[in-house]
Amino acid sequence: MISQANSLLLPFIDSLPLHQITKTALTTKLAEIHSDFKFKEIAVPLTESLQVYERAQRAQDLRTSLKALESIVYQTHFQWNNPRPRHARLFQKHYHFLLSHWPFENHRSLVDSIPAQSGKLVSMASKGNWLKTDWTTLFQVRNPWVRTPPRPASPSPSLAQHSMADLDAFTAERTFLVNSLGNHYKFLRANSQLSYNHKKYPSPGVQIPIRNALGEISPPKQISKLFARQLAHIYTSLFVENPPLSATNELALMTVFHDATFERRHTRFYMRACARAYTISNADSTSEPLTFRCTHWGD
Repeated sequence: MISQANSLLLPFIDSLPLHQITKTALTTKLAEIHSDFKFKEIAVPLTESLQVYERAQRAQDLRTSLKALESIVYQTHFQWNNPRPRHARLFQKHYHFLLSHWPFENHRSLVDSIPAQSGKLVSMASKGNWLKTDWTTLFQVRNPWVRTPPRPASPSPSLAQHSMADLDAFTAERTFLVNSLGNHYKFLRANSQLSYNHKKYPSPGVQIPIRNALGEISPPKQISKLFARQLAHIYTSLFVENPPLSATNELALMTVFHDATFERRHTRFYMRACARAYTISNADSTSEPLTFRCTHWGD
């Protein structure tokens, strides 16, 4: 199925008014995929964009056709052919640690602590604690709703070395992960023009709601699901909707922008497609938290 789909897609890709760097990156990525599921993750949205482009070309709808090309450029260089940063991989590796230590706010406690003089509920979000506080401090407390997964009956050698205590230990690798997530979140909050749909990032803490007028909170199973949903949202926000651009891809796109043989009108839609680009500094560090910087294509 993959080879048949490629035989149909490749001629369309070759006919697009894209830079050869983008065409090569896209066709190479398609050719190296051997899983039907992974192939569909790229082939389906790519086919949809190609169909939009073809219809717009026939209708002489320049704006829509350019939007389709922008989408292909962004997805190729930022999503499909863009390696995940180290803290994204560590996010998955230490998922349960994050799940069981992700900071939260209990609405019942907040209501009980409302100052009499103001009568206002003051949360971590309104105080800006997520932007001011060291994230390792916020992650020190284990929440009481997420259970530790049971130990396997016959653990493999790789699993045996990880004790149950290790699932809650604040190791050097987890410190790096938490600090990097904090810096990533703070950077995108401070640069809302880079965020997906230009929306400001909300407080990443889990809100534990009050269920009724008596101040009772939801059952533990429901609260546990709140943590899982919040972590899925955080991962999607940071690494799927608006991922940092790898240094290799940044260099490739810089080549496109400085290619004198590439038509200026095509360079303009590349600029629009890459307007939300930002990259990671000191990405090779294993101890220092990551830092982030906006990409300025004109520099």
